[in-house]
Amino acid sequence: MESWRLLPFRSWDPFEAMAVDEALFRLQDRRRSPPTLRFFGWTRRTVSIGYFQDVCREVNLKACLDEGVALVRRPTGGKAVIHDGDLCYSVTGRTDGPLFSGGLTETYRFIGQCLIRGLAGIGLALSMSGDAGGAGELNRDAFCFARPSRYEILVRGRKICGSAQFRSRGAFLQQGSLLMDFDRDLPDRLLKRAAPGGREAVADQVTSLRGEGLGAVGREAVISSLCSGFGEILGIPPAAGSLTGEEEALARELREGKYGTDAWNLEGKGNKWTFEGL
Repeated sequence: MESWRLLPFRSWDPFEAMAVDEALFRLQDRRRSPPTLRFFGWTRRTVSIGYFQDVCREVNLKACLDEGVALVRRPTGGKAVIHDGDLCYSVTGRTDGPLFSGGLTETYRFIGQCLIRGLAGIGLALSMSGDAGGAGELNRDAFCFARPSRYEILVRGRKICGSAQFRSRGAFLQQGSLLMDFDRDLPDRLLKRAAPGGREAVADQVTSLRGEGLGAVGREAVISSLCSGFGEILGIPPAAGSLTGEEEALARELREGKYGTDAWNLEGKGNKWTFEGL
């Protein structure tokens, strides 16, 4: 059984946050990093957009600028996520091992089971969206939490955790956001088409720990419970570790050459850092 590394919680600059995840993925692809579970937050309010999203069509750039909200394009797909005190996770691993060899949706389902097991420990009664999810309507929305996709985590039918994944050449990266709280005005202000039906429709589809009466549960308690859930499902508890020098150096290079640039965040052009250049 291979060991898993846990990178303890830290708040990151939004451009560093995404650079670290891609560095972990790239070095996992090269077998130079261990399978890793990471928890992190953001040093400022941020809109992260999916790999394929059209910024000008879906994000209110003027509102983001006026409110001091950062914009960063994720290496994974999916729709826009507004990071405002949420708890984020990422998982990097291999697709040629026994746990994640079943394809993208099976990996979603497996990691979803880890999340459900962990969040049950803080008193949440959760379910997982089915095969159909909201995929048929998803492209009409800019906001990740407007409706669930396949194998996402729900409380009483409302989405509380959104995730997205990228896979290439034997490695995968899954990123997710767990809502600790939710300001239902933000999607309408910061996104151009958050969801059909507007503010009230989004509010009906979304919940958070605070919305479920668990606002007093601290971040560390949530992380501890999630780690237990992952450990039980994976069959081995992730062991606390830190970034290697190679991972830190690659993350710095990605931050400066990709995630800190308008070419990537606004246009999706990463120069030498396209995934096709792996």
